[in-house]
Order: sequence, then C-alpha cells, then structure tokens
Amino acid sequence: MYLLLASSFTASASNSDSYTDRYETDAAGNRVVVRTSAAVDSNGVVRYVEQRLDPVDETTFIYDPSIQSEATNRYHEAFCAQHGGVPSLDGETVLSGAVSGWGCRPTQGPKDHLEPGAPSDASILSEAPDFVSARAPNGVVAVGNFIAYGYVTAKSSQAGRLATSVTADGGRCRMSKSWSYSGAFNDAQQVWVNCYVDRPRVISTRTEACIPKRCTASNGEMTVR
Repeated sequence: MYLLLASSFTASASNSDSYTDRYETDAAGNRVVVRTSAAVDSNGVVRYVEQRLDPVDETTFIYDPSIQSEATNRYHEAFCAQHGGVPSLDGETVLSGAVSGWGCRPTQGPKDHLEPGAPSDASILSEAPDFVSARAPNGVVAVGNFIAYGYVTAKSSQAGRLATSVTADGGRCRMSKSWSYSGAFNDAQQVWVNCYVDRPRVISTRTEACIPKRCTASNGEMTVR
C-alpha cells in the first residue's frame, strides 16, 4: 500500500470522477457538502469514505469532526491507528482544492517522531524554549487520488497558535490545520491531504508550520506514475 511516505489508489482520468458531492441542509439551515471519495483502509482495501464539509467557497471547505457520520469516525480512527496516532479532533481544519484530508496526533511524544538520523533536531527540541520543525511529503504514487503526508513538531514557551499546512502539486491541493493553546505547549501533528493528479509527472509538495515566535517550511516532491 505504501511507497515511501505516500499511499495511493487508482482513480479514473477525470477530476470530477475522483469524488462525488451532494448537498444537504443542517438543522440551522446551513448548506453542507457531503463528499464521497475513495480511500484505502488499514487492510489495503479501497473504501468509499464520506466527509461532511462546510463550504467557504467553490473550492474551500471547513472540516468539522463533530458533524461526521459514525462510519467516517471509524475510518478516521483506523487510518490514524495505522500510522501510530489517534484522530486530531481539536483545532480548525480547512481544505482547499483537495479531495479530502485527515489530521492525526502521534501517540508517542514529539521527540520520538523526529526524522531518524537527525539527533541535532532532538537536542534542539529538548533544550530550546521555542522550536518548530516540518517535513514535506515525498514518495511515488499512482495516477489518480493519493494521500500526501506532512509532519510537524513544535515547542513554544508561550501561549498561542500552532498553524500548519501541507500542499501538493504546487499548492493546488491544500489542507491547513491550526490549534490554539492557552499556555506553553509541546506537540506533534500528522497532516494528510488527499489530492488528484490525472497523468504521470513529478509534483512539488510543501509543509509549513508556525508557532508564536517562529515559522518553518519544508519542500519535497512526489513522482506520479
């Protein structure tokens, strides 16, 4: 299922076929987009997963975990568990130009999830009062829908926001996720964006992260074939 840091499944050659949308009205009279897209479960089987999205405009949506179906919540839990985490249900999640997206919080501490072979990062994280690190998606995926993985670790000496984003295909597919903390914090987050590419090529990727005193970014690339 996984090639480097990406999961993939084949999809049809039309972007409109990579997902289907229907529209509902919630109890408050607001329009909700119910999007169904293909996704790979923990057993490597393609499932059709539904996400309920609050539209901001034609390509931008807010993902609210509290309004999802039980089936979606179960898939989210299984997806995060497969990658050593639990669903990240707090904060704000925004999808822009993306098919879907998922947020997970690693079950181990931030120091356990730094890039292997980078002890200097671990030292900085444990000793510096303010630190933020980002890892961009890289990998080889099949034409169609695929999931690009971004990883962030952060330590802040003061209250404020941790703002993250992971993008694929030059920023065309984006998932942004942010959290607010009432005091100093030390956290790690996995951010996944489901993107669609209709032909073989190499695409650029990027993960960005900011805390109150620092920002960082990491660039990568994925080969679609």
